[in-house]
Amino acid sequence: MRNTAVCAAIEKDSCYICAECDGCKISDITKLIRKLNYRDLYIVKGGRVIGKIIRKQKPEAIVGIACFFEGNQAFKILKDENVAVQFVPLTKDGCAATDTDLAEVEKVLNILSVPRQIRNDKFLF
Repeated sequence: MRNTAVCAAIEKDSCYICAECDGCKISDITKLIRKLNYRDLYIVKGGRVIGKIIRKQKPEAIVGIACFFEGNQAFKILKDENVAVQFVPLTKDGCAATDTDLAEVEKVLNILSVPRQIRNDKFLF
């Protein structure tokens, strides 16, 4: 999803911090999760860092976009963490030039933000 030719994201540890440069879909997703008041966004280089993030942030739920392999790995990593997990599969996977269906991402994020009793400040994306 990240367009490396134009991406202005800052690399920090095992993550990227989106600069919202409008160069890729991650910028659109970043804006959407801010609008829906999700707590944090992590753009990770690989699924193994997820366990560390979860143990540090202690969310009630996590939403991710991943290939089927990484999504399945996240479920395995988090099975004992008492965290609800939802992921949207990539429409084009691989190590670079991945893609996702923005409408599907928006649908999942909106479902999880309703009803308002759900505290999005406890959710990570």
